[in-house]
Amino acid sequence: MLKKVFLLIFCLCTACTLPEYETEEDMSGGMKKMPCPNVVINRSDAYLSQIEGYKDHFKIELYGYEGYCWFDGKVNLPKANITPLFKLIRLDGGKDEAFVMFDWFYHTSEGPTAFLGEKTFVEQVDVPASAQIYKFRGKTVDIRVPTLEDSTFRINLGLRMTNQEKQYNDFAFDLN
Repeated sequence: MLKKVFLLIFCLCTACTLPEYETEEDMSGGMKKMPCPNVVINRSDAYLSQIEGYKDHFKIELYGYEGYCWFDGKVNLPKANITPLFKLIRLDGGKDEAFVMFDWFYHTSEGPTAFLGEKTFVEQVDVPASAQIYKFRGKTVDIRVPTLEDSTFRINLGLRMTNQEKQYNDFAFDLN
């Protein structure tokens, strides 16, 4: 019985740890390390409040991401797989089902120019009735990344905001 408990604890611990890099096979048949780039969520781009001009008032937060790196043999390039994690908070105390739509982006920086750029995605979600806080995963995206020996390539995640939303963020107090 004690062996089963230790085996269970060992399996849980190993399942919860992610490697810092994956490997890919090089031309000589050996394996080489493929580090993942840094993913950064700046707090100023991580939340917005949809108040002006919206039927339902929500605070939207980009609170994290899930990701890993892999080698795409079809295009012979390493890629990062990123899934943003969002939290919606009702600001008006509503109890009805609500439809929320917003934009988020990734912006690559500090790396080879062929890999730099920005892309925006639209998220649409139905918030269940009487859910004051609703968490969900966004669309998963694959991002081309260079092979990183110096680890300077960076992926920035954030929410795309209108000028009014940006002004409200700058004016309102951020509790987090």
